[in-house]
Amino acid sequence: MANFEEKNFNEQINNTTFKAKIVTISITNDSGIALLDLTGATINLWWRRGNANGKLIKRMLIGSGLTLSDPSNGEFTIDKFFIDWGAGTYYYDIKITMASTDKDAQMYGTILIKEDSTNE
Repeated sequence: MANFEEKNFNEQINNTTFKAKIVTISITNDSGIALLDLTGATINLWWRRGNANGKLIKRMLIGSGLTLSDPSNGEFTIDKFFIDWGAGTYYYDIKITMASTDKDAQMYGTILIKEDSTNE
């Protein structure tokens, strides 16, 4: 990615588990497309309700919801977690701060949470 990328997640039902997702970050450089080495990078993910500046619902970072699964090949994992946020559109953004002097990278998008069915 140049310095940002938009990716929307599939819809999710409220009161279910968001399954782990592997995210691979690539960049375009003079040689073409290459995987971004995430070794030493700091990664933060924020989930917000209603809009990109809405109420913070959940924050994840390396060791707390995010895992560097294969950093030298640009991979990290959003670990599985339980969603009990209520129905609605939620926005997320991920900020990757490199250990070197390279610019930060960002990824953002949405996830639609649908209401779960009524239990009898």
